[in-house]
Amino acid sequence: MLLYFLGGSGAEASAPRRIVSLAPNITEIVFSLGLGDRLVGMTTYCDYPRAAQKKTKIGGFSNPSLEAILALHPDAVILTEDGNPPEIAPRLGKLGIRIHVFRARKIEELPGAIREMGRYLQVEDVARRGESSGSATTTVRGSVRPGGRETEGTLNSLAVPRYHENPHPAYPRLARLRGHEGVVLLAVEVLPDGKVGRLQIKSSSGYNLLDQSALDSIKKWSFEPGRKMGVPIAMWVDVPIRFRLH
Repeated sequence: MLLYFLGGSGAEASAPRRIVSLAPNITEIVFSLGLGDRLVGMTTYCDYPRAAQKKTKIGGFSNPSLEAILALHPDAVILTEDGNPPEIAPRLGKLGIRIHVFRARKIEELPGAIREMGRYLQVEDVARRGESSGSATTTVRGSVRPGGRETEGTLNSLAVPRYHENPHPAYPRLARLRGHEGVVLLAVEVLPDGKVGRLQIKSSSGYNLLDQSALDSIKKWSFEPGRKMGVPIAMWVDVPIRFRLH
């Protein structure tokens, strides 16, 4: 019988414990979800974060070795339709290996693709943290600024908050008592080392208490930096902070 799992793993499937990543952005997202210890193999282009450099390599981004993948005995392989060879998914499926295809061809599709990956890896609560009260999600604003100069270009990966490391923004007690709710939209400069550079309020919540809490929290956050041609770069991202009372 042909076992070919594409996308979700099914309600009864156990969480993958031996993961192979076939793209640099996938590797970085898996690390950002706190699952770096489950990654047993990745491509030679997957060199960030630093811990990825110690993982077993299974070939290139466009030519991964099926034999090298099988030698690692993975229970899940995560791949992309943008760069991985099209025949790799059906070949893995015929061998009974579960796969998940990461689909994010547009910037606005990235948060949803990360949530879907989190669901597949059974850490959906971490991946969806950006949707809950007092936390953040990210979208790229559309430009990168390597070396301080603004340029346009195709990215290997986008800057993503390290959700498992970053605390939720504090919901000021006085704001809660007054019933204040709202969304603060911040423009955040993410530096090549993943730290926050400049911060700007693009859209106020209408309440100074909420705006200041968002600024104070995000400037302490860390990110997986954006990368262009495999090199970490400075990048601007929009981070909406939603304050909601329950």
